[in-house]
Amino acid sequence: MQEHLNDRAFSKTIIETIRRVLGSSSFCDRHKRRLQDFTRQRHFCFMSSVVFLLQKTVRSMQLHVHEFFDRLGEKGPPVTASAWSQARLKLSHTAFIELNQQAIWSRCTRRAAILGSNAGAVTGWWASTVR
Repeated sequence: MQEHLNDRAFSKTIIETIRRVLGSSSFCDRHKRRLQDFTRQRHFCFMSSVVFLLQKTVRSMQLHVHEFFDRLGEKGPPVTASAWSQARLKLSHTAFIELNQQAIWSRCTRRAAILGSNAGAVTGWWASTVR
């Protein structure tokens, strides 16, 4: 039971780190493709674009877009799949590299040091618990 609680705390820490990193304006500035990207108020701001991309789905893009914004509780005109395509083009791949390094690897390395194992084994363990 104690190990299960530690697993939840570990996952919660990673999620909190992801939220903190994504909420940082400097993170957004470093990982948008152009200076003028993500400056206007749109449904797909930087944070929602990254979170949307992190979700996996096998459904149509339009269905996924509608469900995503319904869960966020956003009202207004429907968001189109085209809006998502335009927002995705503004994101740099480096955002996901840094997010992985800050949120996952730093936590796994810390946990590995505590458990006395290597980081690769811990990441494999964490990936299997998340599924």
